[in-house]
Amino acid sequence: MTARQVGLLVLKFLVTVGLLWWLASKIDLRAMAQQFRSIQVFWAVATLVLLFVQLLLTGIRWYIVGLVVSATLGLRLAVRLMLIGHFFSQVLPTAVGGDAVRAWMLARETAQLGRSIVSIVCDRVAALVVLTIVVALSMPLLSLAGLHAPIVENLAIVVPTLTVCGVLFLLFFGKRVSEMFQGNRLLRPAGILVGNLRIVFFTSVKSVQILGLALLVQLVMLVAVLACAMALGIKLGAPHLLLIPSILLVSMVPISFAGWGVRESAMVVGLGFAGLSAPEALAISLLLGLAQIVIGIPGGAMWLFRRRGPATA
Repeated sequence: MTARQVGLLVLKFLVTVGLLWWLASKIDLRAMAQQFRSIQVFWAVATLVLLFVQLLLTGIRWYIVGLVVSATLGLRLAVRLMLIGHFFSQVLPTAVGGDAVRAWMLARETAQLGRSIVSIVCDRVAALVVLTIVVALSMPLLSLAGLHAPIVENLAIVVPTLTVCGVLFLLFFGKRVSEMFQGNRLLRPAGILVGNLRIVFFTSVKSVQILGLALLVQLVMLVAVLACAMALGIKLGAPHLLLIPSILLVSMVPISFAGWGVRESAMVVGLGFAGLSAPEALAISLLLGLAQIVIGIPGGAMWLFRRRGPATA
């Protein structure tokens, strides 16, 4: 491990500890703990089921992306590696670690490291584009509900605007840029990625399937957060739910260990705009984080008892 990598790990550790310490100093932790004492098992289990379904849908989406970009990726293999990748996203310092494990394991099974990486990046980009669009569409609805959150509103303007510009650039100039980059040895990987992104977004039926599944994944995640709140006896209204996509977008910023600290801060600040108390918002975030760890256990078991040699799927 290089000095730079060690420095980044230390920085993420400090960010995680700093954010959690800040939350602990500002929030009545006893009030938050009270929420967990009366947890409703049915809704807690429902949260786990919903998050697991979300992972399965994500695996199916990745499988379709693999078909589009010519990656050797069977459906069962895609789902299995998605579960394993989620496990490592929870135990490694960053969610990107889970993607790296997926790429490495897929490359071992197919001997196609480049295609493995391309499929994962394209899948991630498709999911991010859909999430930013959902964030943009939620803002007018928040305004109709009489809720104004300046930070969230700015986020919902800047990020979707950049996303739309990127998609339009891909549509009109992506083919030309891809061909130009592939003519240069150093830029060839970037050219291949741009070309495949263009195929993923503009391949009629399969593009609709990929983006539709990305939207469904976000909807399932929204329901999972609602189930988390119900498990804790917390009532969430429409304004709270409309803020969730923006909170999830902020939580993706890779500056802490597995998103801890960032997710909790985003929940407390974001849901606070809609009048939810800080202890309640923190309780929802912590339960959601713990549920993510629990559904990572099957992936961990699959990795532990995996076949050691190359296998077909």
